[in-house]
Amino acid sequence: MERPRTPDKPEHIQYVEILRTANQGDIALVKSILGPSGIAYYVADENFSLLYFGVQPARVMVDSERVDDAVALLEGLKFTHNWTNPESKER
Repeated sequence: MERPRTPDKPEHIQYVEILRTANQGDIALVKSILGPSGIAYYVADENFSLLYFGVQPARVMVDSERVDDAVALLEGLKFTHNWTNPESKER
């Protein structure tokens, strides 16, 4: 009798911060663009920024292998933000 195949271990994803913002509209816009793109991302400190506005902005974290793709999707948008892409201080 053959043993059932066990699923492969999920791949570990290294995340990189690309954007900081305390504006909830900006966060919603970023989520609506990155969500369907297939780029792994999460928004760190989103709830903290709601409770303590201006103290700690939310940080958009994306898969380190897809930073350029994520930045390309977002960089033409006009919203209140601070780019934190470590590979490009010009943003």
